[in-house]
Amino acid sequence: MKLLVVGLRGTGVEIAKNCLLQGVSSLTLYDPKPVAISDTGANFFLGADDVGSARDAVCRPRLQELNPEAAVVVADELDEALVGAMTCVVFTDGVNRDELVRWNEFCRGREKTVVDERGVPTKVPAPVSFVWAFVGGLAMSVFVDHGDEFLCRDADGERPIVRLVESISREERGLVRFIVPDGVPATSPPEHSLYEFSEVVGCAALDEASAATLGGHSLNGCPPFPWTSQAGDPANSFRIGDTRSLAPYESGGLITERKNPKLLRFKSLGSRLLAPGSSFAPDGLVMTDYTFSNHELQLHAALVGLMEFEATEKRFPKPNDEADADAVLANAKAYAEACRVANRATANGCGAADVDVDADFCRAFARHCAVELQPMACFAGGVVAQEVVKCAGKYAPIDGFLHFNSMETLPSPPPPLADR
Repeated sequence: MKLLVVGLRGTGVEIAKNCLLQGVSSLTLYDPKPVAISDTGANFFLGADDVGSARDAVCRPRLQELNPEAAVVVADELDEALVGAMTCVVFTDGVNRDELVRWNEFCRGREKTVVDERGVPTKVPAPVSFVWAFVGGLAMSVFVDHGDEFLCRDADGERPIVRLVESISREERGLVRFIVPDGVPATSPPEHSLYEFSEVVGCAALDEASAATLGGHSLNGCPPFPWTSQAGDPANSFRIGDTRSLAPYESGGLITERKNPKLLRFKSLGSRLLAPGSSFAPDGLVMTDYTFSNHELQLHAALVGLMEFEATEKRFPKPNDEADADAVLANAKAYAEACRVANRATANGCGAADVDVDADFCRAFARHCAVELQPMACFAGGVVAQEVVKCAGKYAPIDGFLHFNSMETLPSPPPPLADR
């Protein structure tokens, strides 16, 4: 894996550190901005003596110590040649919407040239996995996009289920019963899972036609069967195809789960900013607030309001500045209204966010979003490092946005301005 981390404040260095400890083979750093004294509060590799030096140059040798086997380098320039050579690129440096959307579209549209058996070169899609992480105050947002076609080979990472066969019926939809070990609940197998047989005595195909239908001369060695059931079936069972043309089941046998790869289709950052999805939908926002307060969508609206503020003012809101907080709130409300207009413009709605902006929540976010707190950076670094690992196709990745906040830890009412 070749990883590029853009931005080395607290969140960026946490991601780089975690990925090196996980064994990434190549890590490229890009953050030529000079170290500020405020950076030392979140980036544990920076000290007062580093102020004024480039962040990436200071962090590189200290990160290299974590994994001497990895190639840790500093990029001179952030360009398409650099990004296109990566497996995954992680942006942690700011909320510049235009720049982020541009790089996301480049990563989604990347192609590579392959040569077929006739020696003819052909361009095929080869997207670069794109991750954006932002930590501001007591809020965190992570966006993940692996392109239009991403194969997840193992969604849960659990050990494959292996069970002893108890019986196999001879009927139109053969019922396979299996033995559940002591102490294991008799639950149904996971949906969409596949199972194959081995060591079964009996259940041989009685003729060539049956063998052709079965895909083999017995259940042993046949292609995996998808798990299906019907009303009234016991939990420790599943249905396979027509078994009436097979010899009776005699004894023995194992069924072994074979993971069923899933083709995932991710949406671009530009489309997800408008339509992030619901936290109650499988392809929407990741649910992180189990009080069902819809804070995930509130944070999304506040984040878009911040991006609009940055696009206009070319800076972050000043900490505890009420005028800047009101400007972010106005942008968030304008975003919510634009979403309502977009939904009304089509018969069934376009899927744009449906949110009534919480003014207090949005202001609290805006007052502190310019400050990167080390505990939140640490948490975000762990989450993003896991998403980088998922580029290999194991474990289900975040589909779009994950928003998390800990606003409840703020004092209420806020302390006097002189004390802040």
